[in-house]
Amino acid sequence: MAENEKKKKYTIVDKRGSFDDEPEKKPGTEEPATGDIPGDDEPKTTRQTDTGDRQKESDTSSEEAPRKEIRINDAMRFAMNLLRERALLSLGLVISKDRPKEPDMEQVKKISELFGKLADSFCDELGRDDYSETSDRIPPFEETLGLCFNMLQSQIFMHIGLVANPVTGLISKDMAQAKSGIDFFAALLDNSREILPQKETRKLDAALSDLRVNYVNQS
Repeated sequence: MAENEKKKKYTIVDKRGSFDDEPEKKPGTEEPATGDIPGDDEPKTTRQTDTGDRQKESDTSSEEAPRKEIRINDAMRFAMNLLRERALLSLGLVISKDRPKEPDMEQVKKISELFGKLADSFCDELGRDDYSETSDRIPPFEETLGLCFNMLQSQIFMHIGLVANPVTGLISKDMAQAKSGIDFFAALLDNSREILPQKETRKLDAALSDLRVNYVNQS
């Protein structure tokens, strides 16, 4: 009988000490709420603070980011560009198979007069440093042609494989592009003979011959 009571008492004690059962809490002994989220190691107060800090950082970064100011000058410049493009179309100065073969000089004159009046009237707004399209010095047309020939010559030499690519630093050949460049160089020269001085055309003829010889040697 005594052994049974000991076993019974042992069984009761073992059950109360089980990990599966939560110990009984006495009224008034509940722990104060900390505001923790179940399964979360951080209190709500800490998370709210972090969120607030991130919001402040976001606001600061947005304030530091550059903002493009929308100005009426942009619309003015856009309108002027539309007029200029229409004049180029009337002149046939566009790269298109459907371009007019004969320039409409009457329309070009009207557009040019309108463009000139607007450019003169709003020179202060459209001619500012951040809007100006050209320097104070407008180069002679012969100088512009010379720049075109120099650019073509350097590109042709690069595609022939005699000059390294300035971007990659590597030498590579593309003879098809080189041939197209030589043909364009020759056509530009033939149609510029009446514009350029004879001394300049002789130099360009020599440059064209040099390009053709190098093309044959590298083919």
